[in-house]
This record gives sequence, structure tokens and C-alpha cells, in this order.
Amino acid sequence: MNFEISFIDGDQIAVVKTSGHATREGFDAFPEAVMADPRWRRGMSILGDHRELDMSGLSAQDIRDLGNNRLLRGGAIGAGRLAIVASTPAAFGLARMAENYGEGVMPCLVRAFKTTDEALAWLREKSGAG
Repeated sequence: MNFEISFIDGDQIAVVKTSGHATREGFDAFPEAVMADPRWRRGMSILGDHRELDMSGLSAQDIRDLGNNRLLRGGAIGAGRLAIVASTPAAFGLARMAENYGEGVMPCLVRAFKTTDEALAWLREKSGAG
């Protein structure tokens, strides 16, 4: 699993663009990489762009376990927003599962979207960016 990190809207929103085959290790690695970036601030919103990621190898249990990521669950991410973009029906279904598993467990709000435009509109509501 590959990922690239960038920041948009005056460094108000972190963007993680993933590609390749999804792995648990990759999903554990990218939050650490985002939070290690000097532009990161606790509570910042994140766009997880998984449109080029093959999630077919992930199970429902994998998605449940991803919700237990120590950085996401432990509060290091803060009370920002995490928008997950997945373009295939199966990947969107997994993203919705992640949304449901994160509710009440993670300090951030998690939402699944089918397009980056929808995701960015939701993220920008919080950040005031745009």
C-alpha cells in the first residue's frame, strides 16, 4: 500500500492519497506519517482519498481493527474531521463500516463519501477554509 501526504487550503486540511493494495500495516502507517509532518496540528481535518486503493483484501474485522488504531482512538488526532473517499461500491461500504465503528470511539468525526468534492465541502465546513 502506497500513500502520499499533502496539505491544502493553507495547510488547514491534510490529504492522504492511497494506492495499491490495502494493508493493515499501511493503514497503521499513514496516521503516524501525517502526525509526524511539521505542518500537522492536533484537531486538523484529514481527507483520506482511497479512490485508487484496492480494498478487496480487507475484511470487516480488519476495518473494525483499524478503528482501534492507537493514534486515532487515543486522541493524538484530536477532534477534527476525517473524510474517507472511496469510489467503488465495495470500498464505499467498507468506508461506511469504518464510519460506524469510529463513532463514539474516536475523538474525530468520520464520514464516508463517494467524491472528493463532497468530502472537501464537509471538511471545509469545520475548517472555514475554501
